[in-house]
Amino acid sequence: GNIIGNLIYNNGDYGIKLQSVRYGDCQVRNNTIDGHTGYGLYWNSNDAYWYTLEALNNSITNNETGIHCDNGYENNTVAYNNCWNNSSSNYSGSGLPTGTGNLTDINANGIVSDIYYNISEYPLYVDQANGDFNLQEGSPNIDAGDPSYSDPDGSVADIGYAYYYQSIPSINFSP
Repeated sequence: GNIIGNLIYNNGDYGIKLQSVRYGDCQVRNNTIDGHTGYGLYWNSNDAYWYTLEALNNSITNNETGIHCDNGYENNTVAYNNCWNNSSSNYSGSGLPTGTGNLTDINANGIVSDIYYNISEYPLYVDQANGDFNLQEGSPNIDAGDPSYSDPDGSVADIGYAYYYQSIPSINFSP
């Protein structure tokens, strides 16, 4: 199944735990996951090659480990995420695509990223301490998601569960 558009914070050990997954692939997209004593996103499929993870546009912060991925190997997609301030590591596991988390590239917004456009930046939440994980103006998560998805305002998808509304100016022409 798919897990899309959720705010998951302070739930104990795991934000999202997908263990021994079988009979299909999973898409985990546009979630904000924060404050877990273990893993923000834990993935382990029942088969090394057939069942895969597609993790896109997630903001995963302040956990012990951001994204842990076993099985699926190069068939998994881990892209356009912001893993930041996870105390042990932002990425772990043998199922990560090669180069995940190795910040050697630049995304479309000019932010240092890996080759899959994953970033590791403070996301500028409005009031994280009080559970407000909306994005502030200037957040590196704004327009940093997968460009094949868009926000309701028509801009490129933001990273995380809540998008930052951008009013797009209109131009009126008169004859």
